Amino acid sequence: LSDANIALLSGGARVAVFTGTLAASTSGTSFTLGSAAPPFLNWFLGRVVTIGGVSRIVTAYSAGRVVTVTPAFASTPAAGASVSFYRTLKEYRIRSEGFTTQTDNLPE
Repeated sequence: LSDANIALLSGGARVAVFTGTLAASTSGTSFTLGSAAPPFLNWFLGRVVTIGGVSRIVTAYSAGRVVTVTPAFASTPAAGASVSFYRTLKEYRIRSEGFTTQTDNLPE
């Protein structure tokens, strides 16, 4: 996804909400964050993640700090790589969590 498409999907300018490093990476779709990342289930669900200037959408996040993205990165991100998370894609959160109310009240 391009930065322009991500901005359109997220409803505005990209604002980093978390920046950290990768502890490990197993594929182009799954990687583990370092200990500075929050250990809460679905914490980054629906957010945009950027590694090496390439952005993807988070489709799952475990309490073990494992991130799953779509579409896959072209190559497996390297351990120690810098990672940034951006605003929640509200439409994705609504669909994945079953919200049926107005998106303006959905927490970021």
